[in-house]
Amino acid sequence: FIVQPSTLSNPGAARAYWEKVIREHPTRDRLTGLRNDLFKNENWNAALPVSTRLVEEYPDESAYYWRARINIKLGRMTEARDDYRMAAAMGNDLALQELIMANIRGGLGLAEKSFDEAVLLCRYGASLGSGGGANCIGSLFFEGGSAGVAFPRNDAQGLAWHLLGARAGHFNSQYDLGWLLFTGRGPNVEAATGKR
Repeated sequence: FIVQPSTLSNPGAARAYWEKVIREHPTRDRLTGLRNDLFKNENWNAALPVSTRLVEEYPDESAYYWRARINIKLGRMTEARDDYRMAAAMGNDLALQELIMANIRGGLGLAEKSFDEAVLLCRYGASLGSGGGANCIGSLFFEGGSAGVAFPRNDAQGLAWHLLGARAGHFNSQYDLGWLLFTGRGPNVEAATGKR
């Protein structure tokens, strides 16, 4: 039995601890601990094989998401996109948002921005019950018809989708919903007057 170091006077103490306990009995929590320590210390080259092992042995949305982040740090954008896609398909909201924003703003090594792909990702996420997907669809309905947004404007649908996103815990939808209610935007909604 080895005690995990609580104070790290030696920067390599945590890594030595994780490597030893993984050799003795590899578990998901121990591999995750080592990956997190390597990530925190920005040791991307060492973190990648640990992340790959997590993906192979415990393939869930979190394993793919973290490997995508490590691949980005290593400049491996194609691999990062593939990992984000797998994580998003498994319901990871953060991975979905990264893919949506890459298609809107560019990034992740995409040759060109694609509004159509972003809309597909928003709809896919919303169909999974994702707060990020609901927020995206709600924003599209409110911004529809403005410059560069080839989407039908529908305030009632926008309000409904932001409500779903807010209920799913998405902070942007919660903020947007509060703002919509405060300003009276949306069907059958009166602006807050500040009077009681």
